[in-house]
Amino acid sequence: MQSQASRLFNVDPSNITTPENDEFVTIFRNKLDGIYYGKRASGVIEPLIGVSSPSKGIFNNTGSPFSDSDFSSQNFGDFTQVILSAPLLALITTINASPYLAYFSANSPSVIEEAIFTNNPLLRDISFSNASLIDKVDFHGNPILSSINLGSAAATFPLDTVNISSCPLLLTVVLIRQSLPQSVVDYILLTLDNNGLSNGLVNLSLGASSAPTGGGANANVLSLLGKGWTVTIN
Repeated sequence: MQSQASRLFNVDPSNITTPENDEFVTIFRNKLDGIYYGKRASGVIEPLIGVSSPSKGIFNNTGSPFSDSDFSSQNFGDFTQVILSAPLLALITTINASPYLAYFSANSPSVIEEAIFTNNPLLRDISFSNASLIDKVDFHGNPILSSINLGSAAATFPLDTVNISSCPLLLTVVLIRQSLPQSVVDYILLTLDNNGLSNGLVNLSLGASSAPTGGGANANVLSLLGKGWTVTIN
């Protein structure tokens, strides 16, 4: 078995724990990296990751607001799902290289200075759907992340750093009521276009976010529309 990260290993197909693995039409082992992959009928190829020990399951907080100290003291990376229903007051929200986390949701009114979720092999969904994100979002290196929903509350300051590189399966990106500079809008559209997926959704509208370079005639906007994407921009 080939080590990929702390407490992680790639597994034989008979032990695959990746959700929906019955949808793969082919499962194969890459001789170059020793990793098993699944190929869907659509042609999308995903790494198939196993975990070395069970997680703690679901963490669901409906009580007091979560502060910086609360967040740093709780190892959310040990859970498969984290659902924070109480307001999240942690200015820096970080979960990196978790072998378990598949779903993170903090949907009560929250103010987040930085949201950093990187290199989580099973992470599929991140939602801060009622949060004001201030200046940094880093979600790079999540190989099966498919959905990001950030913000319906009005942003206070420009969200001027966004990193969604090495997230090849992103099909939903919602950053509404934010204040995205044009360079960030251009980067998001270019990254999603270069991923090559079809029939996705990207919404960067409302708030004070800039239009992309060229507006509706932006090359990546037109390319995504041609692939069946729903694209909403200012």
